Amino acid sequence: MRAEDRILRRVTLRELRVLAAAVSCGSVAKAARELGLTQPAVSKAIASLESTVGAQLVERSSLGVEPTAAGRLLLARSTNVFDELKQAATEMELLAHPLGGELNVGASAALSAGLLPAVLAEMHKRRPAIRHIVVEAEQSILFRELRARTIDLALTRERGQESELHFEKLFDERLLVVVPVAHPLARRRSVKLADLLQARWILPSPDSFVGRMVRDAFERHGLALPSGSVTTMSVLARFELLAAGDFVTTLPESLLRFSHTHPPVAILPMDPFLIAPVSVARLKRRSVSPLARLFVECAQEMTAKLQPLDARALSRLARKRDGLTPRVYSSGAG
Repeated sequence: MRAEDRILRRVTLRELRVLAAAVSCGSVAKAARELGLTQPAVSKAIASLESTVGAQLVERSSLGVEPTAAGRLLLARSTNVFDELKQAATEMELLAHPLGGELNVGASAALSAGLLPAVLAEMHKRRPAIRHIVVEAEQSILFRELRARTIDLALTRERGQESELHFEKLFDERLLVVVPVAHPLARRRSVKLADLLQARWILPSPDSFVGRMVRDAFERHGLALPSGSVTTMSVLARFELLAAGDFVTTLPESLLRFSHTHPPVAILPMDPFLIAPVSVARLKRRSVSPLARLFVECAQEMTAKLQPLDARALSRLARKRDGLTPRVYSSGAG
């Protein structure tokens, strides 16, 4: 019998699940407790699987259980099997309850404080019983979670070297320089980076994507990066500092457009720091569920008005009165 036929006929989902648990837990004993089985039953399932595939799948030592090369290969392929079954279960649930379903989504701090809630709220209008699990993390962690299939989609900035991921571009993000409305710079008709060197800055972490973009912007103008009064990636911390002091910082335009909690801020009349594509990312080899397609559709509709936004359009937007002063974004403005 060919190896292919032998595997298709004899390998069971139970055996694959046991193998995955043993490797994930790092020991047979822990896997047995997690699965509600005895240790001999776990060992027997792994031995049966090894006999079927004709290769050793795990190595046991005093340190625990480690997969062999063959074990890692089989686990990588079986991940697709379990994921497709999970997707099938979700889609069957949608057939039975068309207004429900579950979608796991990830986003960075800035996007999860602005655009993501707007997209989720629109989805709930169309499917009131939908369940969302939201993961807020840095981009590298989101990409890892996508590859591990623990999240279905991620709102993130596109990065070209991620060959395993597909990116559905939504819009070009602009990083605006903002101050509290009472800041002395708020009424200036023109501001240059050199005018901000002595300001009290809230800077992003230097090793972050945004931090590198801000640093590059200063370097292009031949300026050293301000020492900064505060360095943080926390959106909430930036909001509180802007509300309480005379700080200068950068905020993504989408955050200002979609957030309902940020304090009123004045946009300084200067060129935005960067243009970075914001996309919906997903794993290429993974089936796209109906809920994932709905998420992309809602995200595209929510961001269509953001593209393109040239300097003149931004100026018109900032001059909207609604009881506000020129160049001011207040909660819910725009």
